[in-house]
Amino acid sequence: MGLMSSTDASSPGTLILLGGEGLRPPASTSLWERIGALAPGDQPVVIVPVALAARRRSAVERRVRLAQRTLEGFGLSTRVVMIFNAAQANDPALIAPLEEATCLYLPGGEARTLCEVMRGSAAWRVICARVRVGVPLVAGAGAAVALGEWAFAPRKPYPQALDALEFDVFPGLGLLPGVIVLPHANRLQPQVEQKITAACPPDVAPVTIDEEAALLVRGDQWEIIGDGLVSIRGGGPGRSLSVRCEERTSEEGLSPPAPPNSETG
Repeated sequence: MGLMSSTDASSPGTLILLGGEGLRPPASTSLWERIGALAPGDQPVVIVPVALAARRRSAVERRVRLAQRTLEGFGLSTRVVMIFNAAQANDPALIAPLEEATCLYLPGGEARTLCEVMRGSAAWRVICARVRVGVPLVAGAGAAVALGEWAFAPRKPYPQALDALEFDVFPGLGLLPGVIVLPHANRLQPQVEQKITAACPPDVAPVTIDEEAALLVRGDQWEIIGDGLVSIRGGGPGRSLSVRCEERTSEEGLSPPAPPNSETG
């Protein structure tokens, strides 16, 4: 199902934003069949679990093994590149597999961690270059959040009551101009979405994605794949959405987000 396109077809790149992790067969089978069809040849999917860097290493290893088993069950071979900090994100030995990747997968985790580790790094420059030549970049949930013009994360320390949770909105890695991505949309409470969007600049379009759905972005063409709903709202009349493959190395030129409305809640 096509969503929208712009009149400017000059923006290359293929992104697949997952509303969840896409690791629940058989529900996720059609997702990865489509993703596999986009990647040329029989080269491995390169898994880069950088968004999980803040978690215990044992938990990261479990998530990576799950991703490998699931993707291999879908008929896809895998290779893992463990990048967890800025030094590793600039290590030539770890970057080399990214330069040869024909499909890249960023498992979900913390958007803030992904932004902090990757922004301005050699690894991110290589990923942007690969996307620019058409290599699919798959991002699960929290990693998908990091790819927007703006991203969000729960504010720490976490309160005991879920409805008291507040959110920070901050510049993302900018592959999707004018967008903030909200995954797990079918489980997202309306007041949570309201708090996040209220903290964004007024011209930002929220993109909500259900857990078993994905948004496939190829240049300036948008398409829903998988099962579930994807919604793109706001951002002004007639706006066009496309992939921007230039690396954002700083936060210059971005206006700070408006403070949350004190009446939102």
